[in-house]
Amino acid sequence: MQSSFLTSPHFIAWLVLLAFAGISVALVFSLRREHRAGGDSGRGRRDGRRRDGRGDSRQPPYGTTPGRTPDGDVEIYVGNLSYDVTDDMLRSAFAKFGIVRGARVVTHKPSGKSKGFGFVAMPHPQEAELAISKLDGTELLGRQLHCNVSRGGSAR
Repeated sequence: MQSSFLTSPHFIAWLVLLAFAGISVALVFSLRREHRAGGDSGRGRRDGRRRDGRGDSRQPPYGTTPGRTPDGDVEIYVGNLSYDVTDDMLRSAFAKFGIVRGARVVTHKPSGKSKGFGFVAMPHPQEAELAISKLDGTELLGRQLHCNVSRGGSAR
């Protein structure tokens, strides 16, 4: 016959030790129950739902949809950039197809060197789609660009 953990000699020894230390046995049982139920921290679930009922923990922090900036502009990911491309070069490449609200090449903070990709924000979806279709696969400073609508992610 198998004994449960609650009746095992190890658990009973811990309870006796805790009783001598002045810790309530009721506190130990409540902590075990909370641990078994998953606690109330609201983190750590694989499906992304929070335990405390405050919505989906996988949503972007400012409530935007993927591919959009907080202002509602279409955010375009531009990959495979040459390390010599600047923000202004990226802006001028996309400005041929419409209004560009922002263009930035992502850099490594300690060294300041380009990471080889960037983002462009355009206010009109039609212009953004045109720019993506025309610039995807074209060369800029000897590198073939990869352009698509940004998938979103956590704000940094």
